[in-house]
Amino acid sequence: MRKIRIVLSGLALVGLAGLVQPIAAQATAAPAASAALMADGFFYAAENPNGQGKYCRWLGNDGDWSNCSDPSGAVPGGMQNQASQMFNSGVPGGYDDVNVYYNKNYDGAYRCLAVGNHWDNLTLGWETFDHWGTNGQGYGKSINDDVASHKWVTSC
Repeated sequence: MRKIRIVLSGLALVGLAGLVQPIAAQATAAPAASAALMADGFFYAAENPNGQGKYCRWLGNDGDWSNCSDPSGAVPGGMQNQASQMFNSGVPGGYDDVNVYYNKNYDGAYRCLAVGNHWDNLTLGWETFDHWGTNGQGYGKSINDDVASHKWVTSC
C-alpha cells in the first residue's frame, strides 16, 4: 500500500509540473502584448523631465512648436524650446519614427527618436542633435529646451 501511495504522489507531482509550465509560458508573452497596447499613435513632449509640467501631443508633423495641444485643448505658449522629456508612442509600421529639429519648419540639425522609445530627462544633456540636417545649425547641441519642430519618418 505504501508503494502505491508513493507512485501516486509521484504521478500527481508530474501532472502538476505539466500544468505549471504552460502558465509560465503565458506570463512571458504578456509584456509584448501590453507594450503593443500602449502605442496610441502620438508623439509627446513635456516641459519637465519624466512627463511633468505642461505637455503637448501630436498625431502628425508639426513645423512650429509655438502652438500645440493636449487632450484638453491648446497649450499656452506651446512647447517650442521648452521640452525636457519626449516619448514616441507611435504605432509600429510606416511613418513611426520621429525626427526632432533645432529650427522651425524641419530646418537645421535633427535627431531621430525611434518608435516606442523615450528621453525621460533631457536636462542631463546626453541627447544631442546628431544629424547635420539642412544647414547644420544646432548640430551637437543638447536637445533639451531646443526643439522647434518635428516630422514623422520611416526610419532612424
